[in-house]
Amino acid sequence: MLAGYHGHADTVRLLLSKGADPNVLNEKSQSPLAGATFKGYDDVVRLLYDAGGDPDGGQPNARQAAVIFRKEKYLEWFDASRQQSGSDGQGGASTASAASVTTAATQGSLAGAGASEGSGDAAAAGAAGDSVND
Repeated sequence: MLAGYHGHADTVRLLLSKGADPNVLNEKSQSPLAGATFKGYDDVVRLLYDAGGDPDGGQPNARQAAVIFRKEKYLEWFDASRQQSGSDGQGGASTASAASVTTAATQGSLAGAGASEGSGDAAAAGAAGDSVND
């Protein structure tokens, strides 16, 4: 989750190649794909999505984040593959409506996740640096 949320495409690629689950949810029920969508990391969104990341997984999900934060190109990516898979494509419209109702709560949830995750990265980096410098 953190590698994707912070735009580390090479790390995401490595983790996926080693079998990491692109649909694993964090303690707030958010997916890596939703975090990368929120942050706008095109390469990470594409990596996670192409590896089987579910744009409708988690809460808020990647599709909702794309609607709320006006990441239309991600919706196009998600919808294009939905059409290729033979789905009727109606889920996007109802998701967009649901997203508009919960915009304020979602923005707070995603923004809060960024603050807490960022501090965790700093602590982890500090701990890693301490062990290397010992």
